[in-house]
Amino acid sequence: MDKNSILSFIKNFSNDISLEDINKTYPINKLKISDLEKITFLSFKHKSINILPKEIKYLQNLEKLYCVNNEIKELPNELLELKNLKLLDIRANKIKELPKELFDLNLELKLDLNPLEKPPIEIINAGKEAIENYFNKNNNRLIPLNEVKILVVGDGGVGKTSLINRITKDYFNAYETQTHGININIWKIKQDNKDISVRVWDFGGQAIMHSIHKIFFSKRSIYILVVDSRVNYNIKLWLNYISTMSLNSKIFLVINKLDENPSFNLSPYLTKKYKNIIGIYKISCKTKEGIEDFFKNLEEKILNFETVNLQLTKNYINVKNILENEKKDYILY
Repeated sequence: MDKNSILSFIKNFSNDISLEDINKTYPINKLKISDLEKITFLSFKHKSINILPKEIKYLQNLEKLYCVNNEIKELPNELLELKNLKLLDIRANKIKELPKELFDLNLELKLDLNPLEKPPIEIINAGKEAIENYFNKNNNRLIPLNEVKILVVGDGGVGKTSLINRITKDYFNAYETQTHGININIWKIKQDNKDISVRVWDFGGQAIMHSIHKIFFSKRSIYILVVDSRVNYNIKLWLNYISTMSLNSKIFLVINKLDENPSFNLSPYLTKKYKNIIGIYKISCKTKEGIEDFFKNLEEKILNFETVNLQLTKNYINVKNILENEKKDYILY
């Protein structure tokens, strides 16, 4: 492979480019091999590319590289040879791991909406010292988190608690009281020799609680939106709320009480507009109708969820365990 390959790649996939001493976008079809080392700006946005070629190393004057919303899973080591690179925007890709050397460069990194595991986005956002501590394996052994957070939301009385009881304990209480505030249920799932801790958050559905939800909504979570098949319910209100507060996290849409209204149907418009809906399930917590299919798909999503294999330092895990076991309702500064 030579410079012809990177030239061809740029012509086939780039949105626009800029060359040094040229203030406007340069015509891509006029790009020549002799121009490669003059490129300062390069964009590959929304092109569905899954790899950056190693020959990118020939763009020695490249300062800004945009690869937003693609299918890239890893970055080539040759990217580290671009000493003039000042900005790398790789948001919304499939990248799970980044090399330590990338953080040693004097570089602005944009990484949101990647399933990062090594290092986690929380570590990256904490700054250079936290990143250095993370990679210093002599001091901090890396441990998989083995956890998943599920948030069960919806109006009061739709059966959120009943659904949680049914999938975690195969239990149903026809006289279940409404949840006030938030309850957190621990659900253990075993995968091979690994125990996965699923934290199921049961949110009270009273309108007065809705302003509190946003404090606990997080990006790397699974959402279950429960609605009542008997009620003319504005589902879009909740879908907009979840999508906005959690940056389009995945949603299971569960229609409960099917035994009381088996003819209930949703508009196909919903799945077209809300791409983060990964399944619509008609169920009855009372009769167990539809529960098995929903449980199977939920468990599959849990076992493959990004936070299961998330690697965190032993120090982080220790602090986390201390806070979890703390019985007080507050901590000192």
